[in-house]
Amino acid sequence: MEYISNAEYRQREGVSSSVLKKLLVSEAHLAYVMENGWQQTDATILGDAIHAYFLEPKRFNDTYVRETDVYKRATRDFKAGDPKLDENGKPIEKLCCESDSSLDIKGEQLKKFDAMVKAVENCPEAMEIINNRFNVEASFFGEYKGQKIKVRCDMMYRDKDGKLWICDIKTVGGLADKPSDPENFSRQMFDFGYDLQCYMYTELIKQQIPEVYGFKFICIDAKVPSGVKIYDIIPGESKWYELGGYRFADAMNKYQHFCSTYFHPTYEKVCENDLTMSMQAAFALTNYQEKEA
Repeated sequence: MEYISNAEYRQREGVSSSVLKKLLVSEAHLAYVMENGWQQTDATILGDAIHAYFLEPKRFNDTYVRETDVYKRATRDFKAGDPKLDENGKPIEKLCCESDSSLDIKGEQLKKFDAMVKAVENCPEAMEIINNRFNVEASFFGEYKGQKIKVRCDMMYRDKDGKLWICDIKTVGGLADKPSDPENFSRQMFDFGYDLQCYMYTELIKQQIPEVYGFKFICIDAKVPSGVKIYDIIPGESKWYELGGYRFADAMNKYQHFCSTYFHPTYEKVCENDLTMSMQAAFALTNYQEKEA
């Protein structure tokens, strides 16, 4: 276990879960980010700000200053220096990053940020973990079948029963009003490879800290209003953990192939004998068949 900066961690040799999760999409998708870097989005900027606010408050305070947006010059009923107001007559604020304005959080993103902070601070279970966190952003290095691998955990937590957990904060968005709800998060769990991440982190960290009991996902809705759900993934008990093990091994095999070839396809199989029906199409076909019966 090492305490190093995120920049140094990225430079260290080893396959990360981010690489493997991208590889689960396709070799072409991994090749793209390898060539062009990991692009920042509104979602990743918001997620990093939430992580910093709760896990690394010094980094958050060094990065962001909360400011009220003001008029720079007189206009109609306002003079220079007057605060700008939103549709409800409240001053418009933003979190300003003085070193990089592209990281500013404002408008709807700031509303989400404030809602998420409120949701976590009003969730005793989440605050219990955050207030008793340790090994924050600790980096671990190891090997899998001769290939160097690495993980960087958000934090660890020991519960009141003495069980040691690896904990990861997920800011969960999407179209659903309650994206952290089990029905919705389960889809993101698979689509984004969180099961692979959980397995990889747990197995690697257990090599150095054998007493690790399990993995906790602390999911925060990137919505207004926001909410919090916490999911426990326990080795030997959770089907998600079992699936993560299979997908980790599969992704590591794919990584070996990725490194040994120059052409990286989007699809492993190009020709299909038939097109699988969507749920809506299958339901419609069943209705037609029942009407003719």
